[in-house]
Amino acid sequence: MGLLLRHLWLVARVGSRHLGVGRGGLQAAALLAAGGLAAGTATLLVVLAVMNGFQLGFIENIVEIGSYHVRVAPGEQSAGASAATADREAFAAQLAGVDGVSAAVPFAELPALISPSGARPGASRGLVLRVVPPDVRRLDAGFARRVRMVAGEFAVQEPGSAVVGAELASWLGVLPGDTVAVVTLDGAAGGGAGLQPRHVELVVTGIFRSGLYEYDLSWAFVGPATLRAAAPRTPFVYGIKLANRFRDTAAQTALAAALAAVDPAAGVESWRVYNRALFAALRVEKLLLTAILGLVFLVVAYNVLQGLRRRVLERGMEIGLLRAMGAPPWVVRAVFIWEGALLGILGAGAGTALGLLMAYNLDGVFGLLETIANAALALAALVPGIGAAAAPVELFSPQTFYLVEVPSRLVFSEVLLVAGFAAAAPAASGLLAAARAARVAAAAALRAE
Repeated sequence: MGLLLRHLWLVARVGSRHLGVGRGGLQAAALLAAGGLAAGTATLLVVLAVMNGFQLGFIENIVEIGSYHVRVAPGEQSAGASAATADREAFAAQLAGVDGVSAAVPFAELPALISPSGARPGASRGLVLRVVPPDVRRLDAGFARRVRMVAGEFAVQEPGSAVVGAELASWLGVLPGDTVAVVTLDGAAGGGAGLQPRHVELVVTGIFRSGLYEYDLSWAFVGPATLRAAAPRTPFVYGIKLANRFRDTAAQTALAAALAAVDPAAGVESWRVYNRALFAALRVEKLLLTAILGLVFLVVAYNVLQGLRRRVLERGMEIGLLRAMGAPPWVVRAVFIWEGALLGILGAGAGTALGLLMAYNLDGVFGLLETIANAALALAALVPGIGAAAAPVELFSPQTFYLVEVPSRLVFSEVLLVAGFAAAAPAASGLLAAARAARVAAAAALRAE
C-alpha cells in the first residue's frame, strides 16, 4: 500500500511539473489548452441556458394554456356541448379526484373572425375563441401564472364578455369596455351543411399577456354563457393538469381506469402526443446545436493530444530515467494521463464556473456588452470624418424580440454532462499519448543500460 501511494505521489508530482504547476504558473501551451477548454465549456453552458429558457418557456406556455397536460374527450353527449353546467362541473370534479391530478377544467375551442365594431368589411383577422369556466384562474394555478392581466380583469361570466390578448387588442385598437364584432361557425363537429355562421358582439373586459406571441395575437377567452350565443353546438373537452407533467403515462392509465365505468368511449391524450411534431423539432434543434458546439471539445482534445505527444518526444531521457530507477510502465503512462486529466479539470472547472456566472446574469452581461458597444460608437462619432453617432445598440430590443428579458434556465444534469465531457476529453488524449510514452520508455531504458 505504501509503495502504491509513493507511485501515485510520483505521478502527480511529475505530471504537474510537466505542466508548470508549482513553478510559477502553467506553461503557455497548457494555459492555451485550458483556456480554450474553459471558453468552450462556458459557451456551451450559456447557449444551453438560453435555448432551455426559450424552449421550456415556450413548452410551458403551450401545456399550461393551450394543450394542458392531458386531454379527456368525452364519448357521451351528456358530457359534451349540450350538457348542463352542473353536469360538466360534476364530471370535472370526478376527473380532479384521480390520483396525480391537480386540476380538471372543461373548455371548448372554436375558430372565429374578429374585427372592431363598425369596421369596414374585410378589416378582420383570424381568432381562436377559448371557452373556459369563469373561475378558471382559481381552478388552474398554472393558467393563472401564465395568463397575466395587463388591463381590466379576467371576467367572462357575463354573456358577451371577452378577455383578449395584448397584441390582438393593439391590432384592434381596443381597451377594456370597448366592443368587438366576432363571426363564428356553429356546428364545426358536424361539418358540411351543418355549419352556420353567427355574428355576435363582445365587450372586452380585460387584456392579457402570456409571453407567447401566437396567444397574445390570436386568442380570446369567453365564458360558457357567451358560447351559447356564438356556437352552442361546440363540444367541450376537459383539460387535466398534473402535479408532475412528466408522469403523464401513469396519469393516462389512472384516468382511463376511472372513466371505464362512467364513459368507456372517452379519449385520453397526453401533451406529448398532442404536440408531438413541435416538441420533436425542438428536441432535434437542441441536439444538433449541442453537437455542433461540442466540436470545440474535440478540437481542444486534439490539441492536447499533439502537445502530449510532443512532450513524450522531448522528455524521452526523463522517461528512460524513471524506468531505470524502477518505475513500472503504468507509472509512466499515468504521468501523461494525469497531465491530460489535470488540464481537463482546470479547463472544465473554470469554464463551468464562468458559464454558470454568465447564465445566471445574462441580462447584466448583455447590458455590459451594449454599454461597451455604445461607448465605442460614441467615441467613433468624435473622430472627424466618421459622422454622427449611430442609433444606440440594443442586442435584444423589445421592438424586435417578443420578450422582456433574455430567458435563461440551466438543467443540473446537462451541466454535469457538459462539465464531465469537457474534463474527459483531455483525459482521453492523455490516455492515447500514454501508450506512446510506454513504448518510448522501454527503448530509452535499454539505451541507458
